[in-house]
Amino acid sequence: MQTMTREQQDFAASNHSLVFKFLNKKHLGEDEYYDIVIFGYLRAVQKYIQRPELRRYKFSTIAWSAMETDVMNYHEYKNRPMRKAVCCSLEQVIPCTDDLLLGSVIPIHNPIESFEDSLLWMEVASVITKKQRNILQMKIAGMSEREIARKYQTSRDNIRTVIEVIKERIHDLVLA
Repeated sequence: MQTMTREQQDFAASNHSLVFKFLNKKHLGEDEYYDIVIFGYLRAVQKYIQRPELRRYKFSTIAWSAMETDVMNYHEYKNRPMRKAVCCSLEQVIPCTDDLLLGSVIPIHNPIESFEDSLLWMEVASVITKKQRNILQMKIAGMSEREIARKYQTSRDNIRTVIEVIKERIHDLVLA
């Protein structure tokens, strides 16, 4: 986001009540969501002032849309699989066992397996492009196809196609 001009600051201040109307209408707590929606609101102010063709719409429509997008992005971020992992102690007793500890059944790190995994990754990397590698790493990290598509400024269908190509290459590699 760029530094706001005086005109943008004044416009933002005079329409600031829209932020609270949005939060109230959506039943979103001010404490948790104000910091999330305010940036969408401020981006909407800048866009509305900088692009005269947007004046054919009500500012509230532009701002509302930007704030909804930021709330949606926040929820998408919070709901990624990597942020919803169940945490438990290795000293925890496994239910329905004779006091068997979770830590006693988790395999110890095996350097040979790690080395084999590295070799496998190198083989996979040799049959896919750098872009495909990056997309695969983002997918493994828990990003959705939508998030990856946004990052590459393309459609989800394009990302799905790339992922299918990666799967085919890995399948061919395994069968070779």
